[in-house]
Amino acid sequence: MEDSFRIGIITKTHGIKGEVKVIPTSAEEGRFDILSDCFVLDKSGNPVNLKVKGVKYFKNQVILKFDGYNTIED
Repeated sequence: MEDSFRIGIITKTHGIKGEVKVIPTSAEEGRFDILSDCFVLDKSGNPVNLKVKGVKYFKNQVILKFDGYNTIED
């Protein structure tokens, strides 16, 4: 994970289907459109590799859907 950098901050869940709201920290437009997988830090600060299943845009935020997360509880 040495060559990694932060492209966004997950702020909260979105809806009930396992999506999350992300505030982009990268100025490069379209970065999330080409994202196939990413690392997300868990509660202990350890990186977890997740596959991106969907990307939507809403106002100044990005809505991400990860593979395997299908409910708000996930």
